[in-house]
Amino acid sequence: MKHIASIALTALALMACGADNHEREAREMVINARIMFAAKEYRAACDTIRAMRTRYPRALEARREALLLLDSIEMQAAIDSMTMSRTESEADEHLMHVEFLQKRIQHNEEALKK
Repeated sequence: MKHIASIALTALALMACGADNHEREAREMVINARIMFAAKEYRAACDTIRAMRTRYPRALEARREALLLLDSIEMQAAIDSMTMSRTESEADEHLMHVEFLQKRIQHNEEALKK
């Protein structure tokens, strides 16, 4: 019986180490996405976040960070598009998108605080 208990404890410890590694690797991907975002490489940053979410579905803290980062990336891309709009209707469309994203970011920030 002691043998089974020690095997179970060892297995749990190994699983915890694996989870820590996944969280660390997922956070590294989020950091890389932040660097891409700062360089205005929006598509690459979004792709990195999506890959992280697929590769590390249980890295919850990294996923929380990535959620807000993804919203920020989308908002900045919309702002950039708005400033490059050629017509007033295009600018209005981008402005509506920016306002929507601002509300979504606020909602997600409040939800993550809980």
